[in-house]
Amino acid sequence: MVIKRGISAKATYQKLPRIVRFLAGHMAFGLAVGTAFASALVMTNAGGLKDLIAGDGHPYLAMFVLHFMFALTFASVAMGVGVMTMHKSKTPGTGSDKPSSGSDHSDK
Repeated sequence: MVIKRGISAKATYQKLPRIVRFLAGHMAFGLAVGTAFASALVMTNAGGLKDLIAGDGHPYLAMFVLHFMFALTFASVAMGVGVMTMHKSKTPGTGSDKPSSGSDHSDK
């Protein structure tokens, strides 16, 4: 990938397709919430988790795996929620909210 000088990160971000920006925002939120949740579990020593990690032979690896898996899970959930709650397109023929003429059950 060639990076041109003088192009800001914001300009590059704006060039991305709208759906990619939408999913990236949800992913970033999920990563932040997952990391915060894993950190809260360790700091409160829920279920003796902090003691288990401290007694492990490789505590940094255990912390990395714990945080990575929580961040991955929460990011996936956030992206899934984002996709499932997307508004339908109002353009005819592309998932319009308007019922088709064949399914009109109004009484005349």
